[in-house]
Amino acid sequence: ELLGSMLPAIMFVAMFYIPPLVMSVFAWRHDWRIGRNFVRNARLAACACGGIGLLLLCVVLVTQPRVKVRNDMYPVNVVYNACLAVERFEQTRNYKLTSAGFKFDARALRADSIGETYILVIGETARSDHFQLFGYEKETTPMLMGRRGLTGFRNTLSESNTTHKSVPMLLSHLDARTFGDSVYRVKGVAEAFREAGFRTAFFSNQQRNGSFIDFFGEQADTCVFLRDNFSGPAVHGPKDKDLLALVDSELHHVKARKRLVILHTYGSHFRYDDRYPASEEVFCVDGELEVSPHCRERLVAAYDNTIHYTASFLDMLINRLEADSTNCISGLVYASDHGEDIYDDGTGRFLHASPLPTVYQVGVPMLVWVSDRFRHMNPAMAGAVAENAEKGVSSTRSVFHTLLHMAGVEALPLDTTQSLLSRGYKAPQPQLYVNDHNRAVLLDEIMR
Repeated sequence: ELLGSMLPAIMFVAMFYIPPLVMSVFAWRHDWRIGRNFVRNARLAACACGGIGLLLLCVVLVTQPRVKVRNDMYPVNVVYNACLAVERFEQTRNYKLTSAGFKFDARALRADSIGETYILVIGETARSDHFQLFGYEKETTPMLMGRRGLTGFRNTLSESNTTHKSVPMLLSHLDARTFGDSVYRVKGVAEAFREAGFRTAFFSNQQRNGSFIDFFGEQADTCVFLRDNFSGPAVHGPKDKDLLALVDSELHHVKARKRLVILHTYGSHFRYDDRYPASEEVFCVDGELEVSPHCRERLVAAYDNTIHYTASFLDMLINRLEADSTNCISGLVYASDHGEDIYDDGTGRFLHASPLPTVYQVGVPMLVWVSDRFRHMNPAMAGAVAENAEKGVSSTRSVFHTLLHMAGVEALPLDTTQSLLSRGYKAPQPQLYVNDHNRAVLLDEIMR
């Protein structure tokens, strides 16, 4: 979808590079020769430039200890990254073997007679600063304003600006400190709930990618990817509210006293106007969307429509949980995987996944909702979640622990100091980030 919008830029690059390459091949085929004096002078110039380059490299390595030849110097970094990609491919392919023996040793602390339903919603590319709930000037989340039982965490950051890292961390107990070392050997939150006796379901509106999102999703009792059987244009693809039919079927037709439903949405991923039906356009998008700073007003309007659509989707999920609250206690946790640049500050940055993240790429919304019956049975948790609302949060670290703590599931990795329902919650200090080489780095040192 993005490449289609960038076609003019791609054509320009092709026109810039292809003619010199064609001329070089033509000169080689026709045995064109360069004069000896030119060759000698070119070699001298190359040696001089090489010497200056080596000198400057030594200066950089001495004065900038964070710069590494392996990671930052071409072509050494190309060879290293290629080898690393092959290594990770092999590790990913062998995931089911390397994780086969992993156990959470999880158990449910609440009696079997207590019905419980929890929903985890993983959002996509949503920014907290575009939520009316957190002070945005547009009415993007009107249905969530003043909602009883709902708490928003405005100071939330993600530890990755890429889906393929952020979502597996949200679906597991891993964070920036442990992701690179452990992701090939652990299982996800669905497995923890299964061990504790919960029925689990994973429903996704994204495509399979043959990696950890798929692996962790397939550990649920039921796993459905809406796009498995869809091959048409994105504009006609499933929308997030199409997941509601699967949720309804799970809640009403599958018998279980305790259950967890995980939803992976398409949220606010570009192309924005494909994420919601035309009938739900609230903010006018006057014209076609183009990848250009000149189109920012339209891009923002379409993006805000995706946020409004997401808020409506969450509202409908909460309504379903409230309708069943007389028979069970229930809760919902929502967090987006990462945010997005939308030509915000005049630097020309757009989308996400840049090597150096921006605050727009890692500032994400996180919401926790609990039912009236849950609050009545767990007053300490209900009080704690309100007390923690203004504290700093790493969604990466808190989703897993908050969800298990909410559901009364005890497991070996459970850390209640990272649960937003705990009075012992501790804001992450310092805030970390997992870089391209899967190493934890200080976010403040690399954020642009």
